[in-house]
Amino acid sequence: MNRTPTGTTQSKRALHRQARFAFLSLWSLPNIYRDQGKTKGREGKEIADLVVVFGNDVLIFSDKFCEFPTTQNAEINWSRWYRAAVVESMIQLHGAHKWITRFSNRLFSDRACTKSISIPLDPAASNFKIHLIAVASGADAPCVRHFGGGSGSLIIEPVSDDEHSEYPPPFHLRDEFPNKPFVHVFDSFTVALLMEERDTVADFVEYLNARERLIRSGQLASATGEEDLLGRYMKTYEPGIGRRFGMKEEGHLFILEGQYDDFRSRPEYRRAKRANEVSYVVDEVIERFTHHSDRGELNGDLQSPDQLERVLRALASETRASRRMIARAWVDQSDRLPRGKVGRRVNLSLDRNERAYVSVMMHKDDHPPEEYRKRRRAVLQAYSITVAHEYPSLKEIIGLATEGGSEAGKSYDMIYMDLSERDEKYLAEEAEYFRRTLRSFDPKIMRMEQTHDNEFPTQKGDYPDPPKPAKGVPRSERRRERKLERKRRKRG
Repeated sequence: MNRTPTGTTQSKRALHRQARFAFLSLWSLPNIYRDQGKTKGREGKEIADLVVVFGNDVLIFSDKFCEFPTTQNAEINWSRWYRAAVVESMIQLHGAHKWITRFSNRLFSDRACTKSISIPLDPAASNFKIHLIAVASGADAPCVRHFGGGSGSLIIEPVSDDEHSEYPPPFHLRDEFPNKPFVHVFDSFTVALLMEERDTVADFVEYLNARERLIRSGQLASATGEEDLLGRYMKTYEPGIGRRFGMKEEGHLFILEGQYDDFRSRPEYRRAKRANEVSYVVDEVIERFTHHSDRGELNGDLQSPDQLERVLRALASETRASRRMIARAWVDQSDRLPRGKVGRRVNLSLDRNERAYVSVMMHKDDHPPEEYRKRRRAVLQAYSITVAHEYPSLKEIIGLATEGGSEAGKSYDMIYMDLSERDEKYLAEEAEYFRRTLRSFDPKIMRMEQTHDNEFPTQKGDYPDPPKPAKGVPRSERRRERKLERKRRKRG
């Protein structure tokens, strides 16, 4: 399958590249067609500019760049652009939603409609959800001129004062079709920002779900721009609930300008970006398996494309913070492994308590490469089965084996164990067999490591309390000191 970014415009090609980076190439399907009305000699119709199929989450993107009109009437300019860029995209997306829901088996990757898409869909699943995303560009510069500054991001005002007018006020967005499936409206700047800041399917979908709930609840009064809505989302976290913009049960939320810039300036944001650097090792491993599968070069147990997709999807379903933990375990163990030793580690998923990751590191030896890989896969299988036997609460195990050391050009082996229906007798017998027959196997050291890592980790001293004023200091002086302290915090 050709996974090279395509597109008839620069903005479409940019969208495809951004999706491949955030959602990875296996699940990012550009230019999907339907055979509606197709007759002999005619081509299929494009259903959307980009479709991301990730298990029971389907993301449908419509990308439109429309030149902003330049008549003397500002209201007419806005209404014409809004109708062409936003309303028509929503109508197209609602049509795509209807088609996929009814005819999920009639989606193709070529115009001739001869090649079905590589990943099947199941609209009948209870948790199946289609997320509709309109990328409407061309109004950013006029928006800056209209307001005399700003980023050019449109104001989000789900229910405007004049809700019965045909269009919202200039450079405002509203929930245009409240009785139909929700459509997220971004522009090329904000969709790129979202894919940069929420750059896994799990993080991105979590944001979309929270955003939809907020807007459809009627509690969002207004937000000055998508970047500030995102900033508010990232800086508010409630234990046991997650991120939901800091909303209470009652009341309305006004999100003012500067939320995103404020959060970017915080030490925990900068600390998270540095910590995330190692996490992209997980992305690279997924892309490598995808590449070799496309070329028919996979060995071992994952040669079936359907089976491989399921395993890689399990790994890719982890958030960026969880991938950070997984990759840190891989890299730390690999870099410190002495020659002649076998490194092994077991980590519980940060996102799913019933999933564990088993990693095995072995330096290359003097045996032929195929013999070395065969032995390495056997060791990985042995440790994975032992972990499954020792921890009966687990429902999934993902095992990864690679060379020790930090040199480039490593090879990888991966296994996946679905433990939803456990055979305890089989697991016990296999664990005992490996203990007796396999060299370099020591089940006693297979201790589970569970890491608790915040996405944006804070440290003591990030926000020191201001010194208390001495007794007898006038109230006006105390107010002045507090004001100066607030300014210092802002600059820091």
